[in-house]
Amino acid sequence: MPRCANTALNITTYIAGRNQATHPNVVSFREPWHGYRFYMAYTTYPYANGSEENPCLAASNDLLHWEKPSGLVNPVACCEETECDELKDTHLLYNEVTEKLEIWYLGRIASTQESEGPLYCFRKTSSDGIQWSPRETMFCFDGFNLASETVLFDKDTGYRFWGIRNSDEEKGLFYKESLNGYDWSAYKKCTIPDCNQTDIWHGTVTIIDGLYYFVWVGKSGVQKNRIYLSTSSDGIVFSGPKQILQNDTGWAFLYRPVLIREEGLFYCFYGVVRKDGKWLIALSAGKTLDTLEGVFIQDPSFTLKERISSTPKMQVKSILNKLRQAFVPRMSPLALLSLLLQLIFKSTAVNLFCSILIATAVCRAFISKENCLRTGAVMGTLCSSISLLMIQITIEMIHFFE
Repeated sequence: MPRCANTALNITTYIAGRNQATHPNVVSFREPWHGYRFYMAYTTYPYANGSEENPCLAASNDLLHWEKPSGLVNPVACCEETECDELKDTHLLYNEVTEKLEIWYLGRIASTQESEGPLYCFRKTSSDGIQWSPRETMFCFDGFNLASETVLFDKDTGYRFWGIRNSDEEKGLFYKESLNGYDWSAYKKCTIPDCNQTDIWHGTVTIIDGLYYFVWVGKSGVQKNRIYLSTSSDGIVFSGPKQILQNDTGWAFLYRPVLIREEGLFYCFYGVVRKDGKWLIALSAGKTLDTLEGVFIQDPSFTLKERISSTPKMQVKSILNKLRQAFVPRMSPLALLSLLLQLIFKSTAVNLFCSILIATAVCRAFISKENCLRTGAVMGTLCSSISLLMIQITIEMIHFFE
């Protein structure tokens, strides 16, 4: 079963957010849009403090390293604007007609969550990701409250909205649509066979190559530690659930996931909650949804694709890269000296001495603190033996043809 990451992404929030981000949603561009190819909307939720649950924005060019665009002031929206206790469940989209980013989120006006005031869906827009419009009220839920909304836009069909109802009588995934974002159709309950929709907690609908992907986490028990997938051709009738990720890396539980596809790879962002109560965002990626692998090491010298070890090609590339790193920066002088001695002096004693020097240098390169985290001592020793054998074969061939 594909594994969750055991390391969260480093997303710096505003001070009161305490660098605790959750509820991610990602928009991608083919070419950089105002300096970035990817934008993420998220909410801060430090230690589940709803008074600091506010919509924010981060940007990236590699899906791994995220930053606040220069000039942007986070949060994009804050509770003081509406005098409510939280602005939650952000969703980000790009409107190709207006050429603007739109951030949608839920909240109440002059009412706390405890008093069960009416729940509204709000929107702000931006032409550059930095300056944002005043808040718009898109609609009121009128008692039919939904959470974890998804809003998608198409220039021909307008807006499509999905939300999860996990309170009151009828629970599950619901859908409605609008041409302008203000006048909406009646709700329809989505069909997901072989699924108890009362257990759906938070999730996202994404359209990839004409197919709708609904990913979600369960509400209780083991389902809070699993991410499920259902697909649909129309966004209303979905396939039965399939588990695509499992929490086996020590998180307390998982939270709202979102799925995108870029350059032939699937990327699944999802909320994770540590056992000390911190809310964070993690990432798994792979060539297929059956081979997702968590991003484990925060190392700026490696690209995201080099982290994905779900294919033999990537595994071979990783090993070759480690061999190159071992020989070139750390042991080239020693290796060259050893090879030179072996070429000049063809005695068995010199060959044995030089072989020991080479093996020692390779082992030191691999079993250093930095590389030990990546490969371990066993892999280091194995690669050392292979490298030594290759060197010996090369030398013997040189001697043979002399």
